[in-house]
Amino acid sequence: MENTHEKRDQVQQRKAKLKALRAAGFNYPNQCRPDSFTVDIIEKYSHLDKEQLEKEHVELSVAGRMMTRREMGKASFCNLQDMTGQLQIYTR
Repeated sequence: MENTHEKRDQVQQRKAKLKALRAAGFNYPNQCRPDSFTVDIIEKYSHLDKEQLEKEHVELSVAGRMMTRREMGKASFCNLQDMTGQLQIYTR
């Protein structure tokens, strides 16, 4: 019984803190500002080969979740997924 009351009090405290944060305009802040979606990147750049991509020197900002990562020594391949699709990236 006592444990249930503690949990209820903890939930009430968290809700009160969240309400105070929202009132202060500080509701889950996020400085990430993506400028592209994966579907747009694939559509715009998939027809280009390696040399053309290097010549263009494209820099993009994407927000998503890393679904998989495969390490191969100093290099890695990752699948990045956002709400529009999935994109494989190479990192080293």
